[in-house]
Amino acid sequence: MLKIIDRYIYKNLIGSFLFGLFIFTTIFLVDLTMELVDFVINKGIPVVEVLKLFIFSLPSILILTFPMATLMGGLITFGKLSADKEIIAMLTCGISYYRLIRIALIFGLTISLLTIMFNEFVVPKTNVLRRKIFRKITFKKPIPKIGENVFFSGQDGLTFFVRKFDKKNDALQDLIIFEKRFNRFPAIIIAKNAKWKENNWEIYNGIKWDFEPTEKSVDRMDFTKMKLYMSGSYGDYKSYSNKRATDMSLRELSSEIKKLKKANINVKDLIMEFYFKTSLPFASLCFIFIGVPLAINTQRSGKSIGIGLSILIIFFYYLLMSVGKALGKGSILPPFIAMWFQNVIIIIIGLILMKKAKK
Repeated sequence: MLKIIDRYIYKNLIGSFLFGLFIFTTIFLVDLTMELVDFVINKGIPVVEVLKLFIFSLPSILILTFPMATLMGGLITFGKLSADKEIIAMLTCGISYYRLIRIALIFGLTISLLTIMFNEFVVPKTNVLRRKIFRKITFKKPIPKIGENVFFSGQDGLTFFVRKFDKKNDALQDLIIFEKRFNRFPAIIIAKNAKWKENNWEIYNGIKWDFEPTEKSVDRMDFTKMKLYMSGSYGDYKSYSNKRATDMSLRELSSEIKKLKKANINVKDLIMEFYFKTSLPFASLCFIFIGVPLAINTQRSGKSIGIGLSILIIFFYYLLMSVGKALGKGSILPPFIAMWFQNVIIIIIGLILMKKAKK
């Protein structure tokens, strides 16, 4: 009988968890989706690159929404069991209250352990890939829109006038380039052809005039090939390789902390990040402590009630988290206690509610 009840509760918990995961993940994805759509429509970024950015952004969002979904799963499941008098029926059949709570706690612990593994082996790698792609999209500016017999900006103070544009080969023909220079007269380049290659313009078969403040001071240079190099913002993203603390696994963070300690460098922020990476996954288990007894005490069910209570508890949780971080940064609390502050408070409140629910 107990195995049947276990399966029944777990089935409801998983269903409600997935529902909550969908709701909260969708909320987090709204801003990201709008930004990605802007990349495609207004910046001309390839859809494939944008899809990669979307996929690599998901793990870091799921780490936040796993605990939220667990809380909603507990609230909806046990709220429904309580409202339908199923909790009373189970207790009448001799099943203890703590036996029911244990089922939910095992579920919360399982999600917490999965979150730790996800945060250790998946999130650091996808964060690095996401940051690399984002820098590529942000810093690698697109080639300017080119038209025939019109002036257009080519970045870095360059203005182009093109007689013909070969769209098939992406080549400019019979062009004039005005190069603005700080505290100097502009240079003028007249050339037969030009092409955009990687991070620079390649100009072929032309003449460059450098004008100086006096009328007689004009330098002429004939060339068969010239390169106009653009600024680093056109593709220097590959040079970025330093990992942030948020991109490190627990093992990497631990190693970094030991290395910096030997060099007598302050590592308080890294230590706080280390304990934060352990405390956040266990939010799923902590939410079970407060969510299940609260749902039983409420005597009301429904997804709207579950969503409403979840939002209130999550807001309270993150408020406590902010307080803990502030106390940790101010050296009022040790890093471990500061980062686990919200979990401890939630568990204490949950234990009080459990005693109340049992009565």
